[in-house]
Amino acid sequence: RKKDLNKVYKEFFYQAEYIIKPKGLIAILCITKEQLLTIAEEYVDLVEEKLVYSGQQALWVLCFKKRVKGKKEKSK
Repeated sequence: RKKDLNKVYKEFFYQAEYIIKPKGLIAILCITKEQLLTIAEEYVDLVEEKLVYSGQQALWVLCFKKRVKGKKEKSK
């Protein structure tokens, strides 16, 4: 369910905020990105997104970096 998934995403990115080193990145591989990006923007900055394929299945690779406190950067 969407509500349960939102809760998992929020907890993941909340924890990621503290785990990512200042110059570090975290990459996520997912089938759909819209719901994940909506929640991620509260915690981290999107650095890169790339569409890849595993056979016929389209997958998104999303790379995030730690947010500098007080700044919200736009993705490239």
